[in-house]
Amino acid sequence: MLSEVAKWVVSCKACQQQKAPQQGKNGPLQSILVVTRPFERVGMDLMGPFQESDSGNKWILIMIDYLTKWPVVVALPDKRAETVARAFVEQLVCNHGAPECLLSDQGHKFLNKVLASVNANLHTDGLTKQFNSTLQNMLSMYVTEHQCDWDTYIPYVLAAYWCSVNKATLKTPFYLMYG
Repeated sequence: MLSEVAKWVVSCKACQQQKAPQQGKNGPLQSILVVTRPFERVGMDLMGPFQESDSGNKWILIMIDYLTKWPVVVALPDKRAETVARAFVEQLVCNHGAPECLLSDQGHKFLNKVLASVNANLHTDGLTKQFNSTLQNMLSMYVTEHQCDWDTYIPYVLAAYWCSVNKATLKTPFYLMYG
């Protein structure tokens, strides 16, 4: 069945048109601490603004676990600190626990305001930026031409991503989370 799915994806015109070439410049090497458990280190980023959805959302909050590559994605109506903090706590902390280290490329002033009540060390992030591109490509294959329903497809895109083999781990995020 896997080979049939692979053949179908290769022949899917929408899939091939939306896929961007995945070439990037290599940055300088940096040492990172070894992650030993899920959601110990989490990357966080905001994408947007997008065209407002029928649900009133314009932004996407992305939080991704460094060990399992499991993403948590939340559509948001705005990027106010209170909105982002609530989504962070409700969707990540309440479901997976508070990370020991939070990485982000958003401004430190913004994240300090968002996470004033959360004990997190802030650093910069590359893993989340890579996922942003993947998420945007995957969502673009689902949305209608009016692009008002993009947020309704997030659960389906995540389900597909969770069951896709990650090049770094050679496992699916689902397998690494649940065995």
